[in-house]
Amino acid sequence: MNPYTSSGSVATMTANVSGNDNLNDLGDGPRQPGDPERYPVGAVTRRLLGYVRPHRVSFVASFLSAAVSVILQLYTPILIGEGIDLIVAAGQVDFDALLPLVTKLAIVVVGAAAFQWLQGYCVNRLSYETVRDMRVEASDKLSRMPLSFIDSHAHGDLMSRVVNDVDQVGDGLLQGFTQLFTGVITIVGTLAFMLSINLTMTLVVVLVTPLSIFAAGAIAKLSNKSFTAQQRIQGQLGGHIEEYVGEQKLVDAFAYGSNAQQRFDALNAELYTAGERAQFMGSLSNPGTRFINNI
Repeated sequence: MNPYTSSGSVATMTANVSGNDNLNDLGDGPRQPGDPERYPVGAVTRRLLGYVRPHRVSFVASFLSAAVSVILQLYTPILIGEGIDLIVAAGQVDFDALLPLVTKLAIVVVGAAAFQWLQGYCVNRLSYETVRDMRVEASDKLSRMPLSFIDSHAHGDLMSRVVNDVDQVGDGLLQGFTQLFTGVITIVGTLAFMLSINLTMTLVVVLVTPLSIFAAGAIAKLSNKSFTAQQRIQGQLGGHIEEYVGEQKLVDAFAYGSNAQQRFDALNAELYTAGERAQFMGSLSNPGTRFINNI
């Protein structure tokens, strides 16, 4: 089992599945007859959106829910500020104006939570329905491939493409759509509210935002190789286990168990190192951008 499952953004996920070892390139080494062509990140993204398109209702509903939730969340601190203004000092509290304001604040908070839940439901439904369609299509394609293709690739590696790699795509869609919807709407909504409060502070935020985008992009590029290596090694390890467990009697008959164990230990250690590096590099995005924002 690999404890280092990816939880990156859509950019990281598309980078993972667009390299040499991915859903578009089953197996290691040079291309063989029957192997599909490699695709750049942009082409992979368009293909992923093609799988999402049949579920456009969930897509639109999740976007609208995110919009309402974010707007209500941004409106909450404004109401809190108005409430604080009504509390001047001890014995100088305007309770007549504060009570309806607190009621309004409670309604806004509950509404934001409800729409946030609805967004999560829609995004989960969208992601896992897309993953289901991809698995069905991958299974159908494997059933049409010639035996020469199946025999020339490790069975465990093929299984890893349909199971592990598609899981990576699902995780990327799940987290990516959530972050995309809330991120875009938060930026637009925050700028709108800030413009209504303070023009100077808004200009500072606008000037700093490109630095955050640059930092996130640089970290994604650095972590790309590590995530790609992780998926490649995971496929090799899956193929190794499938082949040797399936032929356990033959392995015992030729006393090859110790050699198989050494190979497994080497792949497992390599996967641990690659997975640890990938997760560390991928997790730098959040603190990196927050560091710039805090400055």
